[in-house]
Amino acid sequence: MKELVGECHTCGVNVYCLDGFLNGNMEENGQLTCSDCSLKGEKEGTDL
Repeated sequence: MKELVGECHTCGVNVYCLDGFLNGNMEENGQLTCSDCSLKGEKEGTDL
């Protein structure tokens, strides 16, 4: 099952829940980021 959760705060791509798993990351500040932007932030050592 694929459900739209929202839009990535960083790049604007749609973020989905795929079979119960979020295809992204919910930041501590409540902002939703896609998996690509989350990984990019980890590599750069920054919080998105």
